[in-house]
Amino acid sequence: MRGFKPDLHLFLPALALALAASPALAGVNWWTPVGPEGGTATSLVIDPATRILYAAANGSVFASSDGGTTWERRNRGLQDDVRRLAAASTPTPALYAASLREVYRSADGGASWTSTHVENLLLGGLDALAVDPSDSATILVGSLSRGEILRSTDGGANWSRVSQNLACGGIHSLQKGPEAATWYAGCASGQPTPFLKSTDAGATWTPAGSPLPQGGSHLQVVPDPGLGGVLYASAVLRWITRPEWAVYKTTDAGATWTFLTESSGPLVAGPAGQLFAGTLRSTDNGASWQPLGLPAAPGALAFDPAEPATYFAGLPAGIYRTTDDAATWSLHSRGLFATQVATLEIAPDSTLYAWVPGLGLRKKPAGATRWRRADNGLPLDAIAGTFPGPPALAIDPATPAHLFLGWSSGFARSADGGASWTTPGAADGPCLRIRELALDPRDPGRLYAAGWLFEASCLAPGRSCPVFFSEDGGASWTCAGDERLGYVTALVVDSSSQPSRLYATSLGEGLWTSADRGRTWRQLKGLRRFGDTLLTVTVDPRNPLQLYVGDLYGGLYKSTDRGATWAAFNRGLPRASVRNLLVDPQRPQTVYANSSGEGVYVSGNGGRTWFPLNGGLASSPGELLLDPRNPRKLYATTYRNGIYAHERR
Repeated sequence: MRGFKPDLHLFLPALALALAASPALAGVNWWTPVGPEGGTATSLVIDPATRILYAAANGSVFASSDGGTTWERRNRGLQDDVRRLAAASTPTPALYAASLREVYRSADGGASWTSTHVENLLLGGLDALAVDPSDSATILVGSLSRGEILRSTDGGANWSRVSQNLACGGIHSLQKGPEAATWYAGCASGQPTPFLKSTDAGATWTPAGSPLPQGGSHLQVVPDPGLGGVLYASAVLRWITRPEWAVYKTTDAGATWTFLTESSGPLVAGPAGQLFAGTLRSTDNGASWQPLGLPAAPGALAFDPAEPATYFAGLPAGIYRTTDDAATWSLHSRGLFATQVATLEIAPDSTLYAWVPGLGLRKKPAGATRWRRADNGLPLDAIAGTFPGPPALAIDPATPAHLFLGWSSGFARSADGGASWTTPGAADGPCLRIRELALDPRDPGRLYAAGWLFEASCLAPGRSCPVFFSEDGGASWTCAGDERLGYVTALVVDSSSQPSRLYATSLGEGLWTSADRGRTWRQLKGLRRFGDTLLTVTVDPRNPLQLYVGDLYGGLYKSTDRGATWAAFNRGLPRASVRNLLVDPQRPQTVYANSSGEGVYVSGNGGRTWFPLNGGLASSPGELLLDPRNPRKLYATTYRNGIYAHERR
C-alpha cells in the first residue's frame, strides 16, 4: 500500500482542537475497525521462548499472547504487505517478516520493525523465508528468480547471494533438516530439479533429486523432523479454480518418490510422524490419511512446541485451535481484523451488510457487536469467481429486509434480511456482468442493474445493453440502456425529479444521463475536455443541479448546472483514481472523496479544497458510505483490514 498516508489532518481548526481534547473516544475523529473479524493467515509461527503466536494475515502481522484467543495488529515500521514469518529465540529472540520485496526484523515481539534492505540485492520477488532455529541471526530467503537464495548471518545487517541460476526456477520453500547444517529448498518449477540441498548451513547449494513422477510446480520440500534422510514433497498438479496438490515421499534423498495422496492445501510435517496436507492428516509418516476436521484447507499451520496436542490453522474465518490433537477445533478471531471487504451497503436502519471473499455475506445490525451470516441459499462458489468485479448489493429503502445481490452470472433476492435467498434469474440470463444495482427511491419496485454485456446471443444480433431494469424483483428484465454507454462503472438514481433521473459513468465514454427512466440516454459532453474514464458520480441531495464525478487518473470535477458545464475541483487531492464521492445530506458543503492508494479526503467548502482524513485507518479504502441515521459517521471498506468507522465531531 505504498503512497497511502495514514496521518490525521482536519480541515477546520475548531475540529482539530476538539480532537486534541478527546483523542481516546473510539471512532470519534479517528478511524477504528468494526470487522468483520477474520482473514486467512498465510504464515503462522510461535516464538519458542515466549510462546506468543504470530500470524501474517492479508498483509498484516498479528500477535496473540493467550494461545490465539485474542489478537492485536503489530505493523509499526512495515511498509509492505507481509506474506511470510519466521521466529527463533536462540541465542536472542528475533522475529522476521517478509513481503514480496523486503525482509523486516523485530527484536521486541513485533512492536516495531526495521528493514534489512535485502531488496537492494534481490533479482526477483520473495517467495520463501526461514530462520535457523539454533541461530536467530541466520536468515535465508528465496526469490522468484531462477534459483536465487540470499543469506544473512547477522540478523539481516548484511546479505550475500549464495545460489543463483541453478536449474530450479524460483525458490518456493526453505526449511532446515534434522541433520546438522542441512537445508532444503523447494523449486517452483519442479523441472528439471525438484529441490536444492545445502550441507553447510546454507552457504552453498547444489541441485538434488529426480523430478516428481507427475511433474507439477510450486514444490514444497519438507524434511521429516524425526527421521533423517526422509523428505516429503508437494507439487501443484492443476490450477483450475484453486490449486490441487500431489504429495510424495522419498527415503533416498529424492532419487525415487512414492505417491502418498492428493491434497487441497500446503504440506506441513509435525512431530511423532505427523504429516498434514490440506484437509488431510497422517500420524504414520504418510502411510494412511484421515480428515483433519477443518471446514477447508488451511493457509498455514503451526504447532505449539510446549504442547504437542495443540496446534493452530489459518482459514478465512480466522484462526482455528485444537488442544486435543485435532479431535475438536475452535475458532478464534477476536481482534483479527484481516478480512477483505469487497462490497458494503448500509440499510436505512443502519444495519451493515458486507460481502467478504472466502466468508460470504455478513450482517451487523445497528448496535450489535458481532457479525453473523446472511448468505443462506446463495451460490457462494459461483459468486467467488465474479468478473469484472465484486458482487453488487442493493437494499429496498421502503422495506429494508428486501435485499438484492447481483454478480457476473447471476442474481438473487432476499425478503428476510439475508436469512434466506432465492435466485429468480440473472439479468437477461447469464449475459449481463452486473457491477451496479440501484433501486428507485420514488418507486422501490423498480430495480436497475448495470455492467457490461458480453454475449450478443442474448439479444438481437448487433445489439448490446449495459443497463437493465426489473419491476418484479428480478424475475424478468428489460433493456434500459444505450449500447453507447459501454462498460458502466457507476449508476446513480436521482429521485429529486419526477420521474427519477439516472446518471451512469463509463470507462471511456464519460457521463450519461436519462430523464425518462432509461428509455433514452444523453451524453453530458461538457466533461470531454477533461477525460472520459470516469469511476464515480454523486448528486448533491440538497441541490440536484450540483454533480461531482471522479476519474481514473485523479481528476475530480463539479457541475452546478446538472452537467452542462464542469470545473476541476482538485486542490489538495493527490493524483490518484477517485473511486468514491459522498455528499453529507445535512451539510452538503461537506464532501468526501476516496483517492485510490492515498486514503480518504474531506472538503468543507463544496470541493474547493481538500484535506486527508486518515488518522487510524490501517490501509487504503475501497468504498466509502455514510450512515443514513448519522451522516457524521463514515464507513470505509479496506482490502486488508475489514471495515473502519469514523465519526466526526
